Amino acid sequence: MFRKKAIREKLTISTAALPDIVFMLLFFFMVTTVLREDTLKVTVEIPGAPKVEKLMNKSLTATIFVGVPINPGQYGNVERIQIDDKIVRLKDVGHYILTKRQALPPRLRWKFTTVIKADKDVKMRLITLIKKELRAVNILKIHYACQQELPQV
Repeated sequence: MFRKKAIREKLTISTAALPDIVFMLLFFFMVTTVLREDTLKVTVEIPGAPKVEKLMNKSLTATIFVGVPINPGQYGNVERIQIDDKIVRLKDVGHYILTKRQALPPRLRWKFTTVIKADKDVKMRLITLIKKELRAVNILKIHYACQQELPQV
């Protein structure tokens, strides 16, 4: 009853299946992750430009779409402003973009950029009014989306 127990060897856990488990998790997250894309409610035919720069960090941007609604029965025939998946009024543009910037950590807010993707037929007056609303809430970093225009031969 009081005998000394034999010294047992430590049991080790086999790690042979660990890489398989890691790759299964990796593939699971790659397949189930959905990259967010906006559902356009306005038509946007982006104008061309001879010289174009590409934005590097698109995760720190907010996009404003400006164009004629795809469904004129619901939104009318005049140009509308879309942020995310919502048609917004001109006076609400600054508030929407400011809340998106405030959602970022303070150390990244200075990198936040607003991108305006406007149809090539939209009047510049509306773009100027949008810029004025953004300026009112101190959103000053604004880029315009365009596509590379090929030189004519």
